[in-house]
Amino acid sequence: MKSPFAESVLEDAVLEWLGSIGYSAARGPTLAPGELLAERDDFREVLLVGRLRAALRRLNPDLPDAALIEAERQIMRPTSPALIIEIGASIAS
Repeated sequence: MKSPFAESVLEDAVLEWLGSIGYSAARGPTLAPGELLAERDDFREVLLVGRLRAALRRLNPDLPDAALIEAERQIMRPTSPALIIEIGASIAS
């Protein structure tokens, strides 16, 4: 069944909602590999590591560097190939 909404309508709504709760959006082409403000070397890099590190530090200012490095390692190396299992495991712990 075809949706009455275009993908761009959903995307705009989600970006507006995320903005209302404090997130900011950056345009993909600006961050793309090879651009002046690139935040990844390759499109296969899913996580923006610099942003991840900054967020971990901001959210956990009292943790020692070793703990932040371990948190980054765990986020970047999921133990399961299924995202839903990863999410469930993090909620349960």
